Amino acid sequence: MSGSEQVQADPEAETTAGMTEDDTVSVLEVLAEMQRIIDRHIEKTAGQQSES
Repeated sequence: MSGSEQVQADPEAETTAGMTEDDTVSVLEVLAEMQRIIDRHIEKTAGQQSES
């Protein structure tokens, strides 16, 4: 196995090396918004189930 193959064998090292702090903050903001959407959906579907 050559050196370049070893780098590709660890995709996480390649991904995290290219991320800045701003990238990380953006990802966390997107995840937080997704969580809010999911929570609202769960509340709506729980309300619908209790009505029937």
